[in-house]
Amino acid sequence: MNKKILILLLIFFGLPFKAVAIPTIEHWETSDQTPIYFIQSNSVPMVEIKLLFNAGSAYDGASFGLAALTNAFFAEGAGNLTAQAIAENFDEIGAQFDVEVDKSTASINLLTLTDPVKLSSALSLFNIVVSQLNFSESTFTRIKNQQLVAIKDREQQPNIIAKENFYQQLYNNTPYAHPVLGIEDSINAITKQQVMQFYQHFYTARNASILIVGDISATQAKTIAEEVIKGLPVGERQALTIKAKPLTQGKLINIHFPANQTYWWLGNLSVDNLSSDSFALIVANQIIGGSGLTSLLAESVREQHSLTYDISSELVPVFGLQPFIIVLQSKNNTAAQAVLLTKKILANFITEGPTSLQLEQAKKFLIGNFYISFASNRELMASLTFLVKYHYPLNYLSTYAQNINDVSIKHVRQVLEQYLNPEIFLLVSVGNPDLVTNNKKASSTLLPIPTVINELNNQ
Repeated sequence: MNKKILILLLIFFGLPFKAVAIPTIEHWETSDQTPIYFIQSNSVPMVEIKLLFNAGSAYDGASFGLAALTNAFFAEGAGNLTAQAIAENFDEIGAQFDVEVDKSTASINLLTLTDPVKLSSALSLFNIVVSQLNFSESTFTRIKNQQLVAIKDREQQPNIIAKENFYQQLYNNTPYAHPVLGIEDSINAITKQQVMQFYQHFYTARNASILIVGDISATQAKTIAEEVIKGLPVGERQALTIKAKPLTQGKLINIHFPANQTYWWLGNLSVDNLSSDSFALIVANQIIGGSGLTSLLAESVREQHSLTYDISSELVPVFGLQPFIIVLQSKNNTAAQAVLLTKKILANFITEGPTSLQLEQAKKFLIGNFYISFASNRELMASLTFLVKYHYPLNYLSTYAQNINDVSIKHVRQVLEQYLNPEIFLLVSVGNPDLVTNNKKASSTLLPIPTVINELNNQ
């Protein structure tokens, strides 16, 4: 039986999850002190490899977009091979290669068959891509232009505009404040020399973590780990402390955008991801606006009052204080009503806390969804990446279900009162909402939340 179907049946009938094994994570270091994390999975004859570097946009300095620009070079030719030749060679052996970058990390990823000949070819090609980048002037110009086009495209997407302005205000003057891709002015100012220096400084053996999931032995994994980072400078491990603090006063930022809908982002920094309180807030979030249409916000704001097309909440994973956010989309003429009802529902939940039934259903959903995350190698890699990227202990996966089960109504009420206060939330809207007076629809208008709420109520 398909593993996902089995898990869903267990959820539906309320049966225990003993049939689903928690993956064993093996951990060691290479000769250059690069940490390795390995999960053996024999479901398919493939292996997935991720080189995870502390080289995300938080390390851009004043050159916003530098990390993303550098990471893009890995798909643009290496050694004596062009980008097309690399793509064709990977395709011939049935391997897949891609790169990723976010605020904290950058990664280079390989998925390949475990057939000895194809695996050997894939690893050799992967190592060339990782350690022998070509920094030609024509490639640099092309990548810059591609990134500028991507930035322009994002400027036409109201939800992206809301998200980027939300994080800019929330992480004010810290390395998480600016967009991963940067901004037009900063990209135009970046030189090829800066990209080469970023690569040499951040793409080093000791600044990497090697994550491996697949149908190989631990002995093979050790050999693979040494192979994939061969040729990289040893370097030093890079680390950043994001000294952001929760807002202490509410803000409203209303950005005018010609559309029939308004996009809202609401929230504030909350609990530290390594705090024991985080499990109670995970459960609380599931009840408030987590996955599915049975959350408090979805049932009331969307289903009962038809004020939104979509609404959800999330405890965003980061290392440190995690943003608690609510995202919704509404018609312009109901935007104010939708956000007021959202804040009212959250305030009431903070005051009253969850019912026993809400707590039980949230726990069951979270634990079931947790076990589903082990159903494939790709999902195992996602879980392993989550653990490594956000500095969780190696027993996080094996203790997660019990930690969720241990959450009590009392603990949920405690964390709600301690970490969530909608009166000091940051609110960002993008659209043309019927909010207060017309002269307050200008971009970058900041108003205290109480002022906005009073004016909304007095209309």
